[in-house]
Amino acid sequence: MTDDNQNSNNNTSNNEDAPQKEIVREVVVEKREDNSLGIVALVTGILALVTSFCCPFIDIILAIIAIVTGIIAHKNDQQYGLAGIILGAVAILIWFLAIVGVGFIAILEGL
Repeated sequence: MTDDNQNSNNNTSNNEDAPQKEIVREVVVEKREDNSLGIVALVTGILALVTSFCCPFIDIILAIIAIVTGIIAHKNDQQYGLAGIILGAVAILIWFLAIVGVGFIAILEGL
């Protein structure tokens, strides 16, 4: 009997001396490309450009939104941010030229 007790004691001491294996699981999180702000900049830039010919006050609001969202999207390396900035700037330029043109025509009519 003493031999059985010694064998069982040896087995438990071997288990205690053996290095414990830890199970480590890696959590892999894929970064999904989020291009929504760049798309917002592009769409509002296109709408600003289209409305610059008929609705100048809506045009300037949309152009400012396109430029602001385009700058934020471009800083976050989103694809369409730069396009939104360019379209918004072109819409503001058209708006400015329309205001100057109307003012110039008003001045000429007054003379």
